[in-house]
Amino acid sequence: MEARPVRQAKDLAVTDDRPTVFLLDAESRSTFPVDVMRSFVDQAGAIGGAGRNGETDVPRDCPPSFCPGF
Repeated sequence: MEARPVRQAKDLAVTDDRPTVFLLDAESRSTFPVDVMRSFVDQAGAIGGAGRNGETDVPRDCPPSFCPGF
């Protein structure tokens, strides 16, 4: 396994044929717009998200269709 930080939306991409997972923390949600995350998922990437304290469901800014690992 290789860990690589992604700090900007333009850097979020599947770069080879290895499985790629993006872990999205609550504070970074506004940095990664829905269209960027959708493109990542369309490239066969997967997204897992961490909720804010007290959040019990997928937030509106992370559609459940491509954020099943919330």
